[in-house]
Amino acid sequence: MFVLFLAHHILNRKWLASMAKGKYNAFRGIQTLLAIIMFVLMIGSMISGILLSDHIFKMIRVDGTYMIARQIHMFCTYWGFVVMSLHLGMHWNMVVLMTGRLFEKPSLIRAWIARSIAIAERGGEIIC
Repeated sequence: MFVLFLAHHILNRKWLASMAKGKYNAFRGIQTLLAIIMFVLMIGSMISGILLSDHIFKMIRVDGTYMIARQIHMFCTYWGFVVMSLHLGMHWNMVVLMTGRLFEKPSLIRAWIARSIAIAERGGEIIC
């Protein structure tokens, strides 16, 4: 998740640079608020995940914090998915347009990649 988080912000660095510029309408305000909430939830998830880790961060073991860290982690991850879904929903038109551009010119490789993703997703639904 952290790598995807970084990649997303590298690809959208212009938005970060323009946060202090221009006027804020209701839609832009909600987008910014969602981004801030998502950032706080992501940081909470990462810190609590480090405290819960028994393998990678074994040396950062703090006694008596396991249950609190687990509750914080569960809260941050569940609400993080809700906020990420809202964020994606607010940008859905842009996602559809960008995906459509990928398939403007026919390509056998892209067609097979799309089919593979669809099959993998369907396989995940059947297993669950």
